[in-house]
Amino acid sequence: MVVEGSIDVSVGEITGALSAIREELKKSGGRIVSERESGAGLSWSATVVARVQPKALDSLLAAVTELGTTTNKRIDAEDVGKTLFDQDIALANLNTTLERMRGVLATPGLKVAEVLEIEREMTRLRGEIERIKGSQRFLRDRVSFATLTINLRRDGGVILSPSAKIYPGPRLASLVLLRPGARQRVRFGGGATLLAPVGRLSLDVDVFAAGDGEDDPALMITGGAAMYSDFLGRGRRRFLNPYLGFRAGYAYLEGSRLTAALDVGLELFKTSRFMIEANVRGAAFIGEESDFGLVFATSGVVAF
Repeated sequence: MVVEGSIDVSVGEITGALSAIREELKKSGGRIVSERESGAGLSWSATVVARVQPKALDSLLAAVTELGTTTNKRIDAEDVGKTLFDQDIALANLNTTLERMRGVLATPGLKVAEVLEIEREMTRLRGEIERIKGSQRFLRDRVSFATLTINLRRDGGVILSPSAKIYPGPRLASLVLLRPGARQRVRFGGGATLLAPVGRLSLDVDVFAAGDGEDDPALMITGGAAMYSDFLGRGRRRFLNPYLGFRAGYAYLEGSRLTAALDVGLELFKTSRFMIEANVRGAAFIGEESDFGLVFATSGVVAF
């Protein structure tokens, strides 16, 4: 009898269940011929194909059932006795025919063409004999060891690793006007940033203190994108990831203005949950009288 089956079990923890299956197979003299695990360190599914002697199959099934809740089980048994019997008869007939061909080949006075034809037929017979013997070895191995496919599923389903959707955080910034005239050249302030990890899209809001003799503070609201260099880590390092970007938005500097800026930055330290960076922006303030300035900033963001 060829015995094959499968069993699906819902378990609390995959790694411990796999260890228990290996231990049971070791005791029963079985072996694992295939093992597949999904979910890395926090596995949520696994499939094991085990071979065990038929007499030990019940004890293996009992051990697997104790691991959790059985959701499906199938055991099939196929009688291959007639197939093996027919193959034995076919082998006996082929061997008899092969011996007769050897006797014919030993007959004196055969022509070359006849010898070649006999040898060609003997080669065919030998190939057929080996094919049947191989099929018998495969069948006898399936008879000697039952095959059980064990499908394990974690009770809680898939374990999803957390991933950040956005990174909000505060900014400290200073604005240096390149053509201040009678205005104060350097202004200090700060604000907030909202960073999206995809494409390094960001939205920054900065407010700078009013200069001497000025009533209103300066304001910049800009959005933009940046890119990493393939030659400088692609943004995957934990420390010192440089990037270049472009920004545009609204600014208030003694009146409403459009602003555009080139951004050069450096991620000083980065993890999946937290990041500190510094950047400098060359900004143009476009209005009745265009101004130019540099914005130096440091920000810290956390994953959300």
